[in-house]
Amino acid sequence: MKKNSHNHILYIISVFCLLLTTSCKESFSPALREADKILFTNLEKGEAMLDSISETTPNMSMADKRYYQLLRLKADDKAYRPIINQKERIDSLIAYFKHSDDNNILAETYFYAGRVYYEIGDKPESLKYYQQASEKVAKNNYALQGDIYCQMANVYSYTDLNKEALSTLQLAYKADSLAGNKRNMLYDIKDMGENYYVSGNYNRAEALFDNGLQIAKKQKDTYMLGIFHHELANIYESKGQLEKAIIHINQYMKHLQDYPDKSGMLVTALEAFTAKGDKSAIEKCQQLMLKEGNIYSKQDAIENKLKTSAYALKDSTFMSQLNLYIQYTDSIVKESRTDGIKKVEQSYNYKLKEKENKYLQTINFAKSVGIAIASILILFCYIYFHLKIKNIKQRQKILELKVAKYKLLKEKKEHKPLDKVAKEEKKVRESSIYKHLIAAIEEETFHLTEGDWTDIKEVINQTYDNFDSNLHGFLDVSPQEYKICLLLKMGISPTNIAHLVNLSKEAITASRRRMYTKAFNKKGKPADWDKIINSL
Repeated sequence: MKKNSHNHILYIISVFCLLLTTSCKESFSPALREADKILFTNLEKGEAMLDSISETTPNMSMADKRYYQLLRLKADDKAYRPIINQKERIDSLIAYFKHSDDNNILAETYFYAGRVYYEIGDKPESLKYYQQASEKVAKNNYALQGDIYCQMANVYSYTDLNKEALSTLQLAYKADSLAGNKRNMLYDIKDMGENYYVSGNYNRAEALFDNGLQIAKKQKDTYMLGIFHHELANIYESKGQLEKAIIHINQYMKHLQDYPDKSGMLVTALEAFTAKGDKSAIEKCQQLMLKEGNIYSKQDAIENKLKTSAYALKDSTFMSQLNLYIQYTDSIVKESRTDGIKKVEQSYNYKLKEKENKYLQTINFAKSVGIAIASILILFCYIYFHLKIKNIKQRQKILELKVAKYKLLKEKKEHKPLDKVAKEEKKVRESSIYKHLIAAIEEETFHLTEGDWTDIKEVINQTYDNFDSNLHGFLDVSPQEYKICLLLKMGISPTNIAHLVNLSKEAITASRRRMYTKAFNKKGKPADWDKIINSL
């Protein structure tokens, strides 16, 4: 009995000592503190310092080990490397630093927890951690404040909470201004403008983009200059101010090679130059899109070439047939589509030749043949314009129905009980196929079988009633597009979707944007399509 009491006392003392040591403000090695500072300004040099510390200091203290792990996570995130596999690490870091008096370290840990959960696809959990980070961050740590508010705004934008996103971006701008982070300030302005653009407030968006442009000029930030020129070009195109749009297009086209993803910029330029009828500029855009664009911009270039050729021929029958052909083959891969177009062109050329031969052979019936052809052409023109007008009216009606359907689905989801939403998300995350996807992402295997896709489809349709029928009500998606939509509904990030379907991140971005455009016959952002998927 005495021995047991003695052991009990020792246990209490040891627990007390542990709590005492962990509750004291952490003391990290100067080398790690320096590496942290360097990571902010020079990622490559900072990672080299971390490598050196790991090699030269094998026996780190527990505090240094945890700090080192946090810095590695920070480096991975800054280098745009996948962090979806870091959930266990970030959870253990939170458990450790919760007992620290160093609120900045705890705030930073919460921030990267938000980043990890965002990439996993758990947006509510991500937002919770960002909010905790904002509560713990020091009042004078403006750099971290700016990062926290910016990421919070991303979550709000993703969930269609534009007002909350805008107010949070204003906080981010204020913090980045106090931190003296000029590049981040410009990104904050850009993000605020895009939120206004999505909301339909073009004038407010234009004012912000123009302000960002002037600031970028003063700072001689050529990269951001191109970004704002592109944003303004989109605004002016949307407002029907073509000449103004082209002025900005010509500006960013001068520095096009500075941008890793040129496709969006080239599509904007092609649309504007086509509307203006600038053949030289159109051809230049087409060549660049075919040479340097992603698969979707290449497809747009081919389609533009075909339509331009059809108008040049001034044959109403051929133009109508070509338009129908493009509609029927829009979801087919580029190679098949090009093949089909060649066959149509060959057939058309053959018919022209045949007609010419018959005309030479039947010269004596020239008058009667001419009258017949004229009558047929008049009839074709009448039918063509009649069908075109009818088609426009039908498309407008379908578009109105789609908009009404989206509003209804959105309203239904907003009124759905939170516990039901949570149950649906939990059901997806606890499914064996979701766990298989996460494992594939973590292990970077990324190969999914047809059986895997069947399982994904079943989980989504069992969890969300009428998902397939609702999706097809908006758009007849291709098999590849359908896979992207399923993964978006599962909460997989675009970066990881790209790996799972064996496409680039830029291709996924273009596909989401393209699906929205095809569904609603107007330009939109990738996030606009994500909102549609989220409502289903």
